[in-house]
Amino acid sequence: MELETFLSRTFLFASMDSSVLTAIISETGPEVKEYTRGSVIYSPDDFDKRVGFIVSGQCEVRHTRADGTIVSINTLSQY
Repeated sequence: MELETFLSRTFLFASMDSSVLTAIISETGPEVKEYTRGSVIYSPDDFDKRVGFIVSGQCEVRHTRADGTIVSINTLSQY
């Protein structure tokens, strides 16, 4: 799927004029990353200051407590 088409379907860009969205894409140089199952996408010690979208699949948001137990907070998916 073309990047502009995908982004125009998201809540953040849905009401934006296509010419403005095209300009944003050309100026920011977005990148598409793939992750394998079990990969850490974000942690307090390792992160990028960016907006991210899930193109396909799911992402589980987890919190590790002080005692080491892991708690599932949410599951995110496309759009």
